[in-house]
Amino acid sequence: MSTAPTLPTLRRIDRSKIEDYLLHPTNSRGKAAFFVTFGFSPGRWEELRDALLDHAATGNVTEAVVSPWGTRYSVRGGLRTPDGREPPPAVRSVWQADTGDTGVRLITTYPDSFWEMTMFAEHSQVVLASTLPALGLEPGDVGVVVHVHAAGAAYEVEFMSLDGRTIGVQTLQAHELRPVSASAVPHERLRAAA
Repeated sequence: MSTAPTLPTLRRIDRSKIEDYLLHPTNSRGKAAFFVTFGFSPGRWEELRDALLDHAATGNVTEAVVSPWGTRYSVRGGLRTPDGREPPPAVRSVWQADTGDTGVRLITTYPDSFWEMTMFAEHSQVVLASTLPALGLEPGDVGVVVHVHAAGAAYEVEFMSLDGRTIGVQTLQAHELRPVSASAVPHERLRAAA
C-alpha cells in the first residue's frame, strides 16, 4: 500500500514571486485579476503569502513528481481570502524541492478550475460585495457590467431598479464584486434615498 505524498514543512515564498508574478497585472497573465477579486492587493503582498502558506498546510498534496532536479509537489485546496469568501476559492499551488534542499519554495499557484479564473464579461450580471451609499446600494444588489477596463482591472457596472430605471453607473474593482450564484433568487428591497 502506497502512502500519500506529504509536503516538507520548511516552506518558502519569495516576495518577488507574489509582487512580480502572481499579483502583477501583466506578468501574471490574468492571475492577478483572479486574486484581486478576493481582496488581495500588491500593496499587501504578505496577505497572499500567508494565505498560500496556510493553503500548503491544510490542502491535499495530490502529486509528487521526482526529477533529476528535485521533487515538484502539487497541493489542492481552499485559499483563505481577505474578503472572507465562503466557500473559499479552490486553488492549486506548486512547490519545488530542489535536489539537496530540505524545504520547498512556491513556484506557482492557479485557480483549481477554469471557471474560477473567469473574469466578469461585458453584459454579465454581478453582485455588489460592498456598500455604495451615494447610490443607496448594499451588498447583494445586482448590476450589469457595461464596460471592462484593462483586462479586468476595473469594471463599469450599471445598477437598475426592478422596473428597469437606471440608478447609476459606478466604476468598481473586481474585489468589490462577485459572480452571481446559480442558486440565488432575486429579492425585492426598497432602496434608501441617496
